[in-house]
Amino acid sequence: MVCETQTISLTPWSVSSQTESKNKLIKTFIPICEDTDQG
Repeated sequence: MVCETQTISLTPWSVSSQTESKNKLIKTFIPICEDTDQG
C-alpha cells in the first residue's frame, strides 16, 4: 500500500494576504492511498 500526502492548490475566494493563502494551502492535505501488488 502506498500512501502519499499531496497538497491541493485551491484558489481562495477572498485573498487578503499571501500568508493566509499559503497557510490554507499548507493546511489542506489529502492522503492518497493506492493498492500496489508490488512491494
